[in-house]
Amino acid sequence: MPVSNKAAQLCPVNKPSIFFSAFPSLLSNVNRTRVFMASALAVALLLPAPIAIAGNMPINETYGGFPGFNGSSGGAGGDGSRGTPGGAGPAIAYSSLGTLSVVIPQTALCVAAGGTTLLFCRPDYQRFVNAMRPYIFNSTRLDDEAGVTVASIGGNGGSGGDGGTLGGDGGNGGVGGTGGTVYFENRATISTAGSDSYGINVYSLSGKGGDAGDTGWLPIFGGSGGDGGDSGRGGDVNARNLGNVTTIGSGAHGMKVLTNAGRAASGGGAYGLFGSGGSGGSGGDGGTVQAANAGVITTSGSYAKGMIVQSIGGGGGDGGDSASILTAWGGAAGGAGDAGTVSAINTGSIITGARWLLPAFVPGVSRSQGILAQSIGGSGGAGGNAFGIFSVGGSGGSGGIANNVGVDNLGSITTYYDRSDGILAQSIGGGGGTGGSAAGLVAIGAGGGRGSTSGNVTVRHSGNIETRGDYSAGIMAQSIGGGGGNGGSGYVASLFAGMAVGGDGGVGNDAGRTSIGLI
Repeated sequence: MPVSNKAAQLCPVNKPSIFFSAFPSLLSNVNRTRVFMASALAVALLLPAPIAIAGNMPINETYGGFPGFNGSSGGAGGDGSRGTPGGAGPAIAYSSLGTLSVVIPQTALCVAAGGTTLLFCRPDYQRFVNAMRPYIFNSTRLDDEAGVTVASIGGNGGSGGDGGTLGGDGGNGGVGGTGGTVYFENRATISTAGSDSYGINVYSLSGKGGDAGDTGWLPIFGGSGGDGGDSGRGGDVNARNLGNVTTIGSGAHGMKVLTNAGRAASGGGAYGLFGSGGSGGSGGDGGTVQAANAGVITTSGSYAKGMIVQSIGGGGGDGGDSASILTAWGGAAGGAGDAGTVSAINTGSIITGARWLLPAFVPGVSRSQGILAQSIGGSGGAGGNAFGIFSVGGSGGSGGIANNVGVDNLGSITTYYDRSDGILAQSIGGGGGTGGSAAGLVAIGAGGGRGSTSGNVTVRHSGNIETRGDYSAGIMAQSIGGGGGNGGSGYVASLFAGMAVGGDGGVGNDAGRTSIGLI
């Protein structure tokens, strides 16, 4: 219940260090065929508790959809063909309960050793079953190496083909694949040592939109660039820690849970007597994110948060440029995707800035929040620029909506460094994109995109929060509406008469409500 900032001494508890290493996973990596090995599962169920062996081994279970195929270019005067969509990432359920992982058919039951059903198991999802009893493992001591990574990634859309040399429009980019739903539970002890080496890294990422094709370089009458591909939707992510997670290093977060829609692609460029840049693709939406800590999370380095929980909408694609002799139209930018709702719950213990874990010569500085929870709308794309006798820039894309954020703390949070809030909860609306500029005898810049709204932010606290550093709030809750984009400029490209008009700036938008409840 209390929220305090004081310099009380915390005595670290020294525990014996025991490292068990996971057997090599039977699962192949991205885009490999997944085979159900019934015999391996049958043998594993009969094995005793895992034996402590030398060596450290991180777990990486990352799976992705296949990328789309690129479109072909047009002939001498033909249009480029469209890129195909990227494949969807698979749905994943994973629990760090044992040392052997196998993929089983979607119709099979999801059970661990002893017949217990794993958390989050549903029969319509691909399954990962850990057949042995719990174990403790330590990651390799390398930078950028998480203790456990579980991810589903959509395939990128294929690129559109370019138009033919003497004429023809560019092909449209393919749509990015959606990220799959990811469920994760940790009951193991995880430790990492290295910069940006997270303890737990769980995410769903959609595929990016495919690049659009341009018109040919010598089109007689001009043409239009292809439209950029839309990005897919980030999948829903649900993660829970019941184990003990310790990280040593700058940027080494204890637990990061993320859904992120990839950025949409830019429109294709246009050239010739007349030309129109292609439109940018639309950003996909971020999924819903839920994360819970009922264990112990300890980080020691600067910029090393205890928990990061984020949903991020995909950015809109930029409009394609046009450089034509007579008339030139910049392509309109794509709108951004919305972010999903974010929920974070702590019933365990989170400590950041555990300076006693670092070597004496390594400084610990700042910005290590206990919990960082964010819903962030995507940014609108920038409009395409235009260059011609009569030219008009493309309009900026609108930002994506940020959704509601909720944080519940029933446990303990302690931060030691400066600028390290106990809880920082934010909903941030996406900003509008910049309007395209224009240059010519008559040049008209385009308007900037509209910013989007942010959601409500609610923090409920009935546990204990202590911040020991300067400029470190116990609880910070913010809802920030998105700002409008800048208008495009107009330039007269003539030594004599001409006219140029700049575009209007985009309109900003409203923020939601914030509330903090001390129970």
